[in-house]
This record gives sequence, structure tokens and C-alpha cells, in this order.
Amino acid sequence: GQGWHSPVFWFVFGLGLLMAQYTITGYDASAHMSEETRNASRAAAWGIVMSVVVSVIFGFALLVAVTFAIPNTEGGLKAGANIVTYIWQSSMSTKWAEFLLVIAVVAQFFCGTASVTSASRMMFAFSRDGAGPGRKYFRKVSRKHRVPVNAVIAIAVPSWALMLPTLWNGAIGYLVGTSIAVIGLYIAYGVPIYLRWRAGDSFEPGAWSLGKHYKWINP
Repeated sequence: GQGWHSPVFWFVFGLGLLMAQYTITGYDASAHMSEETRNASRAAAWGIVMSVVVSVIFGFALLVAVTFAIPNTEGGLKAGANIVTYIWQSSMSTKWAEFLLVIAVVAQFFCGTASVTSASRMMFAFSRDGAGPGRKYFRKVSRKHRVPVNAVIAIAVPSWALMLPTLWNGAIGYLVGTSIAVIGLYIAYGVPIYLRWRAGDSFEPGAWSLGKHYKWINP
């Protein structure tokens, strides 16, 4: 009843932001593809920065637009996991809703392709440098297509299998899959940050560096 001034409102607002946390787990893709990038010492870093900036601006605008288009709270709650489809159908028409869903599906397809590409390239690089189990198998590259096929299969198949529970319960299966991704990836993101902080002044920065500003993340 207190609106914007209510602590409950800001708590729910914060939880709402966390719901989409998994969507920003791919901003490091440019780093994984650095071996195939020109001027990678700078371009890969700027790719990470720009992907975050663009996602924040356009992603937040999309979330605000969809939120304000909700016809009523009761209908949204009844829609459950299909709330976005419900919002689009109620605010526009079924044909427009289907058109927007097609755009979303195509976007998800490209996101999936980018994720498999970056992850398999990273797995290949680790294996080539002698790290990780099965490195002799995953560092092999197809002579015809010049692609680490074994690494691609090792990434794509388990990822596909992880989402199989969605066939029985779409909402729960989807939440479980994305939650596993968020937990694993953000632990992986935190490790190099901690190691960088621990190294202190002994760390040798590359061409793109925050300099002394890195201490802001852990003063």
C-alpha cells in the first residue's frame, strides 16, 4: 500500500532483476573467441564492455515495456510461465504475438549458437594447452571444416540433455537449467576476479587494463 516507498516493493523489484540473471552470462563470449579476433588484446575487452552496456540499455527498455503492458495482475498470475505470451496477446493481437515469438525464437537460436561456439572454442584452447581431462580428444580439429568437432559435441549434448526436464514441466525444467548455468558461470567469473585481486601489484596488465581501478571491486 506504500507504493515506491515500501521496502517490499524494492525487495520484489530486486528479485525481478535476479530472475533474468542468466541472460547476461554470455557477455564474455568475445573473450572466448579472442584467438579468432583481430587486435584481441583490446577488441575482446571492449566486446565484453559493449555487450554489457547494450544489454543493459535495450534489455531494461524491453522489460519496462513488457511490464507496463500487463493488462491486469490477476491475468498475469494465471498465465504463469506463459505470462509474456499472455501480455502480447492481450495488448495486441494473436498474430502480432506470434510474430514477436518468432523473433524471440530466432534470437534464442543465435544466442545458443554463440554460446556453443564460444564454449567449444574455450574447451579446445584449454585442451590444446594441456588442461582438463580428455584433452587429447577435445583438442582435435576437423581437417575439412577447421572446427573442434569433439569439443562442440561435448558442449552441445550435455546442454541439450540438461533441458530435457522441460518436456515434462516447462517452467520448472527451464528454471532449473538456467539456475545451474548461473551458479556455475558466476563462480567461474568470480575466480579470476579473486585471483586478480590476490595478485595485487605483481599482476602484469595487458594492452587493455583498469589500472589501479580494479581495487574498486574489492577495496
